[in-house]
Amino acid sequence: MSQIEILLPKMGESVAEATIIKWLKNEGDRVEADEPIVEIATDKVDSEVPAPEAGVLVKRLVNDGDVVKVGQPIAQIGSAAGAALGAQHRPERRSIAPRVGSDIRLRPRWTGDEEGHPGLPAEPWCSRW
Repeated sequence: MSQIEILLPKMGESVAEATIIKWLKNEGDRVEADEPIVEIATDKVDSEVPAPEAGVLVKRLVNDGDVVKVGQPIAQIGSAAGAALGAQHRPERRSIAPRVGSDIRLRPRWTGDEEGHPGLPAEPWCSRW
C-alpha cells in the first residue's frame, strides 16, 4: 500500500510550531481529500489540518497535546487503492509461467557483434513462434 506523510503545514511567517489539540480521525478511519483530520493551535491561530488525498489514516505520529515543529510529519495516510485491500490482506501468490502447450517462449533476444561481444537485449522480450 502506498503511503504518504502528512506534515504540519506552515501557518504564518513567524509561526514555527503548533500544539496538537484534538485528533478528528482515528487510526484505520477512511478520510476524503481535504477532510479535516486534526485540530491544531498556534500562538496566533487555531486551525484544522486536512487530508491531502483520500485514503485511510494508517498511523498517528504525534499525540494530543504534543508540540510539533512546522514541516514535521504528524500522520501517515495509505492510498485509497490500498485501503480497498484492507490492512491485513496479503496478495495471493500466483505463477506467471505460461500454460502447458502455449506457443509463447520466454527468452530474451540479444544483440551482439561478429566478434562475440555481448550486446543489449533486443525487443521484444517475449516472442511467438
